Amino acid sequence: MKIPHIIAIFIFFPLSNSINAQTSRYEKPIPANVQSNFVPLSTNDLNMMRAAINRRQALYDSNKKKVDDLIDWVFELRSKKTNDSFRSKMEMYYKKLRAFDGGDFSLKADNIREIELSIKEAVLDYNNSYD
Repeated sequence: MKIPHIIAIFIFFPLSNSINAQTSRYEKPIPANVQSNFVPLSTNDLNMMRAAINRRQALYDSNKKKVDDLIDWVFELRSKKTNDSFRSKMEMYYKKLRAFDGGDFSLKADNIREIELSIKEAVLDYNNSYD
């Protein structure tokens, strides 16, 4: 036997085995009568879900308002200060806050708090540099 034939055999057998594995997985019969295990939710379960949804919505609304208030504050700071470095920082924070749009505000509390603290720190640095 020549070497190309041996190489072809080593390539052909694993390939044919994987092709067979793909076709043989569909040969199992589908069970004829599958029983459904549906159990209606109890009133207590529904009330718990409703309460969880209401908590999540309240958190979403709170974080959305916080972002809107921070954006208003950034606009106010940008309009009052003339320092280019400070204005560019406020522009960066504005872009970060706008990046939350379209997302789930209820999951962003830590990020919002981090940006708020960064804005406060930038204001403090600005005030300390002009004292």
